[in-house]
Amino acid sequence: RISGAIGHNNAMIHGMAKSLTRLDEVTVESLARAKGFPSKWFLAVIKIAARVSHKRPRRVHIILAGDKKMCHLNTVYRNKRKTTDVLSFPALDVPPRARTLGYSGAHDDLSYLGEIVLCIPQLRRQAREYGVAFKTELTRMTIHGFLHLWGYDHIKPKEARIMMPLQEKALAKFISL
Repeated sequence: RISGAIGHNNAMIHGMAKSLTRLDEVTVESLARAKGFPSKWFLAVIKIAARVSHKRPRRVHIILAGDKKMCHLNTVYRNKRKTTDVLSFPALDVPPRARTLGYSGAHDDLSYLGEIVLCIPQLRRQAREYGVAFKTELTRMTIHGFLHLWGYDHIKPKEARIMMPLQEKALAKFISL
């Protein structure tokens, strides 16, 4: 009887561990047009970025926004009255108002890394400006946002010398798949 109970508990514990280790999930909320980029595509980008930066994949919520929404967020959270390409809200630092942006139920989950907000029109403009495909710029900025969620930054030259090569290495690895 005891071994049967232990076996049952082990199965239950194994099931719980399996659900707790599901760290590599990406949810996408589309407030702007970007056809052909499902959650699975973003998950693949996040997995490559995690591997290159030696971080474990974590749960991430991605919001595809337009200029108006991104300008509003950039004004509220960075005091800059203009649109931007990407904003990252790490789960531990997510301001209360940002929680209404998307996947609010995940904020109490320890496997949840945070939110990445991507401005689709801005990424299209940047792709044209840099002479790259939109998909390439979307990939680059998804990686960029993921690295910010892990605490990487590029404001200071020393920080940029760490973050930017990781970003470009992950981009090259993803494109080569």
